[in-house]
Amino acid sequence: MIKTGKVSVGILGGGMQGSCMALLFRKKGYEVTILEQADDLMSRASFNQEGKIHMGFIYAHDTSMNTGHKLMRDCLHFASCLEELLDEKINWNQIKSDKFMYLVPKDSITDAMEIKRYFGKLQSEYEKIMRSYPHLSYLGERPEKIYESVPLPGFAEASQFANSFQTEEVAVSQNILRERVRKKLTGQQIKICLNTKVLGCKKLSACAYEVNTTKGDHSFDYVVNCLWENQAMLDAQLGVNQKTNINLRLKFGLVSSHIDALDTLPSFSMITGAYGDFVNFTNTIDRQMYFSWYPVSRYGMLVNQAIPQEWNNICNGIIPEELYSSQIKDQLKAYQNLFKTEFNFNSPKLIPGIIVAKGLADIDDDQTELHTRDEDPVFYSEGYFSISTGKFTSIPYNTHVASTYLN
Repeated sequence: MIKTGKVSVGILGGGMQGSCMALLFRKKGYEVTILEQADDLMSRASFNQEGKIHMGFIYAHDTSMNTGHKLMRDCLHFASCLEELLDEKINWNQIKSDKFMYLVPKDSITDAMEIKRYFGKLQSEYEKIMRSYPHLSYLGERPEKIYESVPLPGFAEASQFANSFQTEEVAVSQNILRERVRKKLTGQQIKICLNTKVLGCKKLSACAYEVNTTKGDHSFDYVVNCLWENQAMLDAQLGVNQKTNINLRLKFGLVSSHIDALDTLPSFSMITGAYGDFVNFTNTIDRQMYFSWYPVSRYGMLVNQAIPQEWNNICNGIIPEELYSSQIKDQLKAYQNLFKTEFNFNSPKLIPGIIVAKGLADIDDDQTELHTRDEDPVFYSEGYFSISTGKFTSIPYNTHVASTYLN
């Protein structure tokens, strides 16, 4: 158990997880410093995807239900845990996407009947949690049913799909949510060191650490490792929380301003395999649309390797012109074929991010561990936290779990 008092805490990584942990420690009265390699907080992986608040539907290939149960728990804590950190209520309806439809291609590595059984088990888990915890909700709502089988939508080619489901799952506008978190961080007397890459960490004694960065060394009583790409490297330096088969994938999302021709289309995901997503934020304040067709958007994959400088450059916005134009062209072609309608992106913007997971093979392999996300999120020992963010969905609940060590 950590003793309360004026102690120094170093937060390694200023993404969403690091920012939430900084707010948690500051609320408890600790002196907090954030070390972030980018030139802004919450600017890379945790805010460079679609912002889906997963109920677990996408992980239908994990028949153990471990991933589904974990994500269902996490998504139902998302609103309450984040609002507690921010000390404010959020009008979730202003930042929600349209509800997701799930399409099952005929070449899915999980057949349609197994997916339907899996969805039924998710429904049962949802009902169990709702009965046990009446204060919880899914972003402010408590629907009775979280999914139903529906006919294939008109934009989907019938010869290519085996089934479709309408769900209650949504994404949230990450731009808007980022500003809420940033506003709360401002004025909290948190020291923020940007353009500061963490190179190493040394344990001097219990609750005494030295962190080496590109801008010098820092001493902290407690260290919270919220790094995304290099978390395992620091854990290994300290001989704790050892992990194997660390899978890194550089993936491009594409954000477009509102496209009238796609206005009535639902958000959708295709499962399970190397497919894609479309997220319609028509009813949110910023009215954007998100696209990511995996066979095109996945630029590279590494296992148990350091991130190359090229990837870091890309994530910092240095994208070769040929790569930028080919991503936009190839993703547009894929979605034009899928939607069976002519349209063009409206002021498109590529948003690269590095996905960290566990698995030797890519998502189209039915044996890869990428089909599971059931790891324990929080490791703690003698003043050192290592937090495996997992999905964006899990960040507020991870922070809640970490808080139990502060009591």
